[in-house]
Amino acid sequence: MTGGDQAVEAFFIISGFYMALILNEKYKGAGSTWLFYSNRLWRLFPLYWMLTFAVFAVSLLLWKTGHDAAWLAWWIPWGSHLSPTTWAYLVFVNLFALGQDTTFFLGIDHVTGQLSLVKNFRLTDPPVYRFLFIGQAWSMSVELMFYLLAPFLVRRRLWVIAGIFTLFLAFRLRLALSSFGFDPWIGRFLPAELPFFLAGVLGYWAYTWLRTRTVPPALMKAALGLVIGLTLTYQWLPATRYTALCYFTVFALCVPLAFLLTKSNRRDAAIGEYSFPIYIAHTLPLYFVHRICVAHGWSSDVEAIIELACVLPLAWMLIHFVGEPIEKIRARRAKQLLSVRLPQPAL
Repeated sequence: MTGGDQAVEAFFIISGFYMALILNEKYKGAGSTWLFYSNRLWRLFPLYWMLTFAVFAVSLLLWKTGHDAAWLAWWIPWGSHLSPTTWAYLVFVNLFALGQDTTFFLGIDHVTGQLSLVKNFRLTDPPVYRFLFIGQAWSMSVELMFYLLAPFLVRRRLWVIAGIFTLFLAFRLRLALSSFGFDPWIGRFLPAELPFFLAGVLGYWAYTWLRTRTVPPALMKAALGLVIGLTLTYQWLPATRYTALCYFTVFALCVPLAFLLTKSNRRDAAIGEYSFPIYIAHTLPLYFVHRICVAHGWSSDVEAIIELACVLPLAWMLIHFVGEPIEKIRARRAKQLLSVRLPQPAL
């Protein structure tokens, strides 16, 4: 459809919208910022740690039984060449996800085993990102950095947010037109990704205005339909430097209207619960599905269907046996904070 780059950045727009929504309407008052941080960690890390351990255990089992070492394939030949600080760095980013995006800006010196800055990660040997067990969690790392900043950004006056958005958008455009106008500098570099989050924050403020007006249902349905239609047909749009920019502009403008339409839709909420489990867990079944399909000469379309058939039940189990119990804990913690804020009856 859109490809991974556009999909991730479109999600950053949604994330900015949602973080502005909950920080301005749910996490308010004394202690709310710490509750926001800790609840975000409760939301992300149990599943992340579970899948990291599973990937490590599967890789170790495959290696010990004489098969492909899977995610340990780069650790085994290079582990003895890494310096203690490089080891510490790689263990940290795998355990806590924070900083995984930085692996795309680093190389490893063959003599000292030390890390060094590089301009193009595709020219490095070994590629530092190959040492990640949950490789897609680099975008989770960018998210975590935005979460750290969010309480100090999304509660500002509208003109302040608009000014910061304009500043970082100008920075991204300048970067795109320079010799750094390629991935990871305009795909994983936090200052260049902030405009997407902030576009979502601006979308939240548009939503607060829209919800006080009578918005025709046809307009909300048209906005949602436009986003879906552009996403499904993106791969056939003319491939120019402005295609992605137009897509993100339409996407950001439509998010407030689409949210007005779907915010009370239980089916939509239930589907949304699958997003993070699929995101964090899909590479584990994909590893085996890909090898089976290659061995049998099956097409990538068949591979995608089989992968989906494997990852959906896995996501369902993660939601019901891990996610739902954690959600109860998060809801209870939020309720406790709210009860502290309520005025106590006079004796």
